[in-house]
Amino acid sequence: MSIYSSAFSQSMEGSYANTWESEKGSGIRYSLLLNPDKTFIFESNRFYASSTPSKVETVKGLWKKRHRLLILKTKGIANDHPLAKKLHKNKAKLKVYSKRHKNYGKVKPSLKFYRSKVFYAKGMRLIKKEEDIATN
Repeated sequence: MSIYSSAFSQSMEGSYANTWESEKGSGIRYSLLLNPDKTFIFESNRFYASSTPSKVETVKGLWKKRHRLLILKTKGIANDHPLAKKLHKNKAKLKVYSKRHKNYGKVKPSLKFYRSKVFYAKGMRLIKKEEDIATN
């Protein structure tokens, strides 16, 4: 009997995002696109309720999957952007439920970062976009 259910073999590829917004309308949106060719694009978009222009940071790199573990690689690939250096070797776990679990269909697949040099990323949960759930 296999230890892993079919849900755990679900593809990690796709778009993940989450937005945190203050009561005043300012906030931050993080998105992560994991491409089939093992490249990724991470975007941090800080937006403000005032007329201050939003601040967008984009980092590209490579990703790999080890069971339900995502590992990002930027060293030697991304530019010298400070965020790129901090994203190198960040790790996140894919959280999915099997079809037999009571939360299947109620809780969307997500990535939860547990190892990061980016202060706001540790513990961050990015939720898989609906259109990417249906195709996997």
